[in-house]
Amino acid sequence: MKITPIAVTKSILPNSDNREDRLFELGAKVMGVCVNQNPIVKMQNEPIEKVLKRKETTLIGRHHSGYGMEDVVLGFEGVSRIFCMYLHNLRVYDTEETSGRHTKLELRPNEKVVFDYFYDKIYNSMLAENPDADKAQLRQFNQIALENARYVTGIGAKTSMVYKTTLRQWNYIYGWTRDFLEKKNFNRYEEAVIPDMKEFYDKLGELEINGEKLINPQLVDPYNHGFNLFEDIVNKNEVYDADVYKTFYDASTVAFMQLHRHRQINFTIDNPDKQTEIHYYTPKIIKELELEGVWQDKIDSIHNVPQARQMVVREVGQPYMVVDRLKERACNYAQEETHILSSLVATKVFKGMECVDPELASYLQKRYLNRNRCSFPDYRCPPCKSPCSKDDVIRTDDLEHLL
Repeated sequence: MKITPIAVTKSILPNSDNREDRLFELGAKVMGVCVNQNPIVKMQNEPIEKVLKRKETTLIGRHHSGYGMEDVVLGFEGVSRIFCMYLHNLRVYDTEETSGRHTKLELRPNEKVVFDYFYDKIYNSMLAENPDADKAQLRQFNQIALENARYVTGIGAKTSMVYKTTLRQWNYIYGWTRDFLEKKNFNRYEEAVIPDMKEFYDKLGELEINGEKLINPQLVDPYNHGFNLFEDIVNKNEVYDADVYKTFYDASTVAFMQLHRHRQINFTIDNPDKQTEIHYYTPKIIKELELEGVWQDKIDSIHNVPQARQMVVREVGQPYMVVDRLKERACNYAQEETHILSSLVATKVFKGMECVDPELASYLQKRYLNRNRCSFPDYRCPPCKSPCSKDDVIRTDDLEHLL
């Protein structure tokens, strides 16, 4: 794992002594606003001694809000997919990650053999149907082959990402990582992330930006939260209300990693070790090529925890969040499983609301079910070069077996 500092929030207010703020100093200055009538002038002219004193007192007193105003961008190389899942489920972040939909990830030899097998099968089948394909079509064939073959890769497959969150959150994450490593009785997915968590903890603890350590041992989460990816879920009763919903469904790692980018929505995975039967998501194109049996056998032969493995996901949110997600995922160029699950949840929520708010339920169904986003009455987008056809829409009838 390699961690590289990329950017940090800098004040554009000039200090009277022309000094640049270091880590924690902007946050400490901002926290003086609440006791000043002329806060901007105060921030520019306040002696550094007073700023550092406020830094000390606020850290001791667990007054951390100012440190949430300093963003820190870090680049990660050689980290696992499961490690990214942990950070991406924290909701307070922005990120870009190397996509298995557009690039070939770094794989172990036995994974690469199976990945290449399915990549070649998919790519060559499309090429056989379109022998005169132009460069644009070939790029599309490559993307389709990549995004489907990646299901066979393990949750430990290496990737890269750039991740931005606040100075406060990085310090909280550091403490949560320590708590995670002190756990006992890890499930199989948690075991897979332990090496990355250990290396992350060691390197983050030593990381400096312009001579200042990123981690301050006094900046600790006072609420005793932690990583929230897995849980032993006991109550699986679903709730559909005009204000909030709770629903459950099966999703692969591939789909989950896209779904939990919708940070308004809360996601939790039930302890996968409780599963008595393991099922893999099988893409539509694998079924069309009549490779379902080979798909299962070859994935099993790798002896990894494949991204195709389906997990039980609990999703909690509000109806308008479902609409927002449809405006990103209800498109035939969206990843197949993510599109299906987004439509599935929308169907469950909008129909489940009928008994509590029939008027709102009817309104949402008419506007957003049985259509793709380009036909939503309130979706704003530039003209699409390849608009979805009506025949390609995921309809509620298509989802009956999943409801």
